[in-house]
Amino acid sequence: MKLHSLLARLFPRITAATRRPAVSYRPALDRLEERLAPTANLFAIGSPAGSAPLIHLFDSDTGAQVDQIRPFQPSYTGGVNVTLADLDRDGSPEIIASAASGSPHVVVFDGATHAVTASFLAFPGSTNGVSIAAGDIGNGSRGIIVGSGGGMAGTVAFFTPSGEPVRTLSPYGDSYRGAVEVALGFAENG
Repeated sequence: MKLHSLLARLFPRITAATRRPAVSYRPALDRLEERLAPTANLFAIGSPAGSAPLIHLFDSDTGAQVDQIRPFQPSYTGGVNVTLADLDRDGSPEIIASAASGSPHVVVFDGATHAVTASFLAFPGSTNGVSIAAGDIGNGSRGIIVGSGGGMAGTVAFFTPSGEPVRTLSPYGDSYRGAVEVALGFAENG
């Protein structure tokens, strides 16, 4: 069988009798979802030891300071660690602050309103501050990772966005008494 004959059998001619009648169709747009997008790409800087406890928020496109937040009492001058992460998945990153020295205090601010959403002591009884990171802490769960300051067994603790403890680990064993600096990133294979 020749190719032409085979194609003719597989794809018969379309004649006026076999055509479907034209259907009047008017395209329309349907709203599928409402998306929230931050108005600016932010970065944050915590104040150094010896100064007022402030978080300075900047627009990364312009470099202009857009806001500042005081996470701790004005009398605290031990320095502020800060990180940003969209913990509640609303499109606006939460602002998470920790005391760089002294009390192991962690405070979470809503990214849109800057209202305090959580405030907790990561390692009660510790007096050497903590380091912080935030983001996906496993299985798609978002949370806060806190590294202990020196003077206690070096510990990493995982917390929910509301400050509830999830788990802890001692990456260097119980005999290590130094500070643990934490960081969190996302790496994709491929």
